[in-house]
Amino acid sequence: KFMQHPPRVAIVVGGEPLDAQFTALSLDPDIVIATPGRLLQILDEMKSKYTLRQVQLVVFDEADRLFEGGLAEEVKLLLGKMGGVEAAGTTIRRQTLLVSATMPRSLADFTKFGLRGGDFQKFIRLDLEKSLSPTLATAFYLVRQEERTGALVLLLRNMMGMYSELDEEHVEKPRKKVHPVRNVLIFVATKHRVEYLVQLLRTYAFLQIQGSKTKAATKTMAKKQSK
Repeated sequence: KFMQHPPRVAIVVGGEPLDAQFTALSLDPDIVIATPGRLLQILDEMKSKYTLRQVQLVVFDEADRLFEGGLAEEVKLLLGKMGGVEAAGTTIRRQTLLVSATMPRSLADFTKFGLRGGDFQKFIRLDLEKSLSPTLATAFYLVRQEERTGALVLLLRNMMGMYSELDEEHVEKPRKKVHPVRNVLIFVATKHRVEYLVQLLRTYAFLQIQGSKTKAATKTMAKKQSK
């Protein structure tokens, strides 16, 4: 909206070729999307060619996760390389945005001691009732650890309206008529768990599974969806 040309964007993440990322940064991008560790690595190798001293806006998404463990030190190192210097008689000011679903002690301490306080600091809260769609239904199921996978399969069958004669006595039917869903997105904690569920659920004929994609495949899918 505020640019005279389409923004130049560089992606700097681990697991991707360094040469392409060096080239992307040398083109002076308007926006850099990066993981802290890889960006620090590149900055160390491009000391004479690339700097963050001109950065005016930095956004930390999933800030509560970024300030856990070793990532917190990497974030602080990056902030130390940004903005706040005199250039051509003017001060380059940096605005820092922290986007987080929770406010752990580590993140609260950083906002208190690591950023400007007073009127410079603004806290924007999206309350639960304002952020959730009124058409969204939520449910919580308490199951034993060893029963999680079986409960997931039964839940998927229930939601997708796929029953066999053997299921009749075991699957609880909805009390009111519910239209079967066609698309389901499952989040799990680890890549290992993803791979396990993908292999397991592919054995069920009523499901078509996608999971554990490579970064290249994910980028290709994102490009197709944005068209």
